[in-house]
Amino acid sequence: MYRYEFIPDIKQTKYLNQVWDILCECDKDFVPPLSYRNDTKQKDFSNIYQKNKQLTADHNDEIVSNDGKVSEKTSEKTEGDKPTGNKPIENEPTENKPTEYFNNMIQQHFILAIDENDYVAGFLSFKIDYAALEEITKNIYMSTACIRKKDRGKRISGEFYEYVEYKLPEEYRRDKILTRTWSTNEKQIHIFTKRGYKPVKVLPNDRGPGIDTIYFLKQV
Repeated sequence: MYRYEFIPDIKQTKYLNQVWDILCECDKDFVPPLSYRNDTKQKDFSNIYQKNKQLTADHNDEIVSNDGKVSEKTSEKTEGDKPTGNKPIENEPTENKPTEYFNNMIQQHFILAIDENDYVAGFLSFKIDYAALEEITKNIYMSTACIRKKDRGKRISGEFYEYVEYKLPEEYRRDKILTRTWSTNEKQIHIFTKRGYKPVKVLPNDRGPGIDTIYFLKQV
């Protein structure tokens, strides 16, 4: 149904507007929403949510592909799940659009899921040799993944991970794949664990009281 295409520079393609549309559709699937962030590598979220209020969600942090039913083993959530407790209290964006995040994200490399009509169903963006953790510098860092709501449940996210891990052109390949999520995101943690990702660093209470940020690493 879809072909999976590696795009080194999304800015130079006809798919850019579709990527923007998908990002806007997925904005509130992220916690905090992308429209409240500065860029894909933001690490301090203390000004976005009240520290004395627990935040919970069934969605991943940078990797939120929303790819349908959990039973398919390629999804962060079951279709129809909604994040809870994600009510921003400051840094309200004037247009509630993830413009800053988008402008940063499109500097990265992309994998697109595209059908025979050049319709983009979803994307995954990633960086090469980004030092998200100082001790792991030579790596692929998976930043952001989004899938249109009507295309979820079709194992697209699993194909994205497979492509990053094993199918990139030789010059882009690395033997370490790095990403992150938070401690209450049990479904995504299960997916990463099943694919062989191991937790390598925990930032306690990074997302609010009782919610840690967890970095995951896979050796390929």
